Amino acid sequence: MKKLLLFATLTTMAPAVSAADEEEKDASGEEAASTDEDKGGDEEASDAPADAPADASAEVPATTTEETIFVVQGKPFLVAGKFELSPQLAQSVNDSFTSHTGLIASGLYHLKENVAFELTGGVFAWWDVGGPRLGGRDSELTVELREKESLAPERVKLYQFPGFLAADAQWSPLYGKVSVHDLALGQFNLYLSVGAGAFAMQLESLTQNGVQKSYVELPSPIGVPVTLATSFGGGLRFYFTDWLGVRIEVRDYVLPLSVRESDVADAEGPSFDVTNLVLGQAGVSFIF
Repeated sequence: MKKLLLFATLTTMAPAVSAADEEEKDASGEEAASTDEDKGGDEEASDAPADAPADASAEVPATTTEETIFVVQGKPFLVAGKFELSPQLAQSVNDSFTSHTGLIASGLYHLKENVAFELTGGVFAWWDVGGPRLGGRDSELTVELREKESLAPERVKLYQFPGFLAADAQWSPLYGKVSVHDLALGQFNLYLSVGAGAFAMQLESLTQNGVQKSYVELPSPIGVPVTLATSFGGGLRFYFTDWLGVRIEVRDYVLPLSVRESDVADAEGPSFDVTNLVLGQAGVSFIF
């Protein structure tokens, strides 16, 4: 009887145990699935870039280290509407029979950045044995012809010029600036000029006392013999600051000259010439 009761008890407990085992298996399967899902989510999160924004719609500002470079740079110093005063040294560079050294003062008004009007005045002088005097001097070629060959150039070619006044217009087609390792040294501009003026004239006498120069008395309605001239030239300005610069220029003055027997008593005959007085000029510029 006891054996029968023990068998019945084991028989009734077996289905319950198997059901419990199936529930535990189901629970462990669900936990494994959820664990796999969590792992998959973690792996996907780890595959995403670390700096990815949380919100995909948010815009990330673009950063760049590139520097903007302009093809045409602006002028650091502007001169339009300003005045410029320029004292200069001048020396004739095409000395054939006479040579001239002097001082020139130029005043400019810059109408635009590339257009200016200029008024120029200058004097030429030299120091002889007798002291300083206005005018030019004989070139080395003229002195050599007189001393070694006992010859003299044509009289009209020996005119000298004590001073002059001129006016011209200037145009600057090119400009630029100079810098070294991002250190701006200044700006420059190339310019062309054309104008006209008047030159005072003097002509040495053929008879000299060897101490003080003597000159032929030339007729003139205004008291000073003058001749008109046209000018062509060009140069370079370099501005260090907005008020200071330097200037280098070459100017060609074209002068019609003549010698008439009625005007010059010791002339051997009438003569006419068109002289090109080419001056090399250099000085400083003050802008205000």
